[in-house]
Amino acid sequence: MIAELFGYLLSISIWGYFLQKFAYNTFGITDFFKLIAACSIFWMSFKIWKFKEEQNGEVLVKSKSIFITTVFNPKSFVFASYVMPYETFTHLTMYFSSILSFIVILLPISLTWCLLGNAFCRQNKNNSKHRLSKNIVLRIASLILLISSSLMIYDVIQQIILFFSAQNSDNKMLLINIIHE
Repeated sequence: MIAELFGYLLSISIWGYFLQKFAYNTFGITDFFKLIAACSIFWMSFKIWKFKEEQNGEVLVKSKSIFITTVFNPKSFVFASYVMPYETFTHLTMYFSSILSFIVILLPISLTWCLLGNAFCRQNKNNSKHRLSKNIVLRIASLILLISSSLMIYDVIQQIILFFSAQNSDNKMLLINIIHE
């Protein structure tokens, strides 16, 4: 859990800095990255849906692997661009309060996934009927990712349509300011 936490904190901070310094000042960059992150999560949802357990033994996942995987997780960008307020990356006090809120939310979720994984590993050794419950949990997670990523894709497409449907440059500048607030 600690490796995941530090991975998210590093990645969200880097994305937040990038967004605040570069992307929010140039229309289209943020939407481009939002679309890439949403498509990546969309693809991930299908991978989770089709997941088949191929290994019979327990797999030891090292903290280093969790940290690296989390740093490159597209959800970090989603947290930095959708979840965290813009002010998170412009004011230090807002940064610390937002990060603290993120930690308070992340820890119980991460703990729940760890406990679920541990329970499934123990129950799966001798009892095949529990494979169904593991599949149900994976399918629910897949559906949540699918719905979330679809909504993000819709949001980006809607912003692009709004931008190009604005009649003149004054309306476009007003729209850019509204979109990035």
